[in-house]
Amino acid sequence: MATQAAPAALARASASLERGRGQEAAHVLAPVLRSGTLSREEELNVRAALAQAWVLQDDLTQAR
Repeated sequence: MATQAAPAALARASASLERGRGQEAAHVLAPVLRSGTLSREEELNVRAALAQAWVLQDDLTQAR
């Protein structure tokens, strides 16, 4: 997934998180993180959003 897609994925994931849909947000963000094409700032934003998604799913081990 290209770096340009990261902001769009973060926007979709943020909307999912606002609706309490952690699994949906994680599903959107995981491939973005695995892409390896993120800037440092993008990676930190994706990791923070993923942690929030995992907390919503009560997966505290992943969220650490």
